[in-house]
Amino acid sequence: MRTYDGEVQQRSFVDMIAAAVDVLRQDFGEFVFIGVIGGLLTTVAAMVLRFAGGDAGLALITPAVTLGALLTMAVTCSAVRRVEDNLEPDASAALGAMLVRLPFIVWPLAPALLLSALSAFACVGLEEHIGTWPATGIALV
Repeated sequence: MRTYDGEVQQRSFVDMIAAAVDVLRQDFGEFVFIGVIGGLLTTVAAMVLRFAGGDAGLALITPAVTLGALLTMAVTCSAVRRVEDNLEPDASAALGAMLVRLPFIVWPLAPALLLSALSAFACVGLEEHIGTWPATGIALV
């Protein structure tokens, strides 16, 4: 836990930004770790879906990558929130805080994730029947 000695001092906005940058630079390794693990897990999920094949597997790649990026961003935001509370940005504590809020993070985006899966399924499933360009056009609509 970070502690500060001395009394409260009046500081300018530029000094506060400089202090925040110093704190984030100090904790840079933790944020890089969160990003690398999130990117790695998202890549593995996309590869598994790609190798599983089939129209449904290929259609789920887009929502899986979107969800992986969203959850990585949520863990990073949770770590930044811990820094604001003068705590060390522990990746496991940030992950735990994100998992508690998981339904509230994913639920607003569930329709968009479902629509992206349906559009990818339409593009992949209709491609061999009507051609690449019409299937892509239907998926984009």
